[in-house]
Amino acid sequence: AGAASSVAPAPPEDSFSMPGTESQKAFDLLDEQFPAAGAEGATARVVIRAPEGGKISDPAGKERVEELVTALGAGPQVSSVDDPFKANAVSEDGTTAYA
Repeated sequence: AGAASSVAPAPPEDSFSMPGTESQKAFDLLDEQFPAAGAEGATARVVIRAPEGGKISDPAGKERVEELVTALGAGPQVSSVDDPFKANAVSEDGTTAYA
């Protein structure tokens, strides 16, 4: 099995924030506790799960995963996204993949 990740550079100083949201509170807490850490070099793993009775490894599922990988890779601070089919990151039963 392979692992997939994306790397996000540190956000610019003029990046937006959403005060009061749970995500913003988490970012604020991280900045407070680890001021030198920033987001540079951050990685993320996306778990993709087929709908009940479906398989990611089926042609329709594979097409949707490829669309998702393309969309994730187009993110403003994403440097790369591994295709789970090329990285051998699809479960044996074909229902779960990692990107």
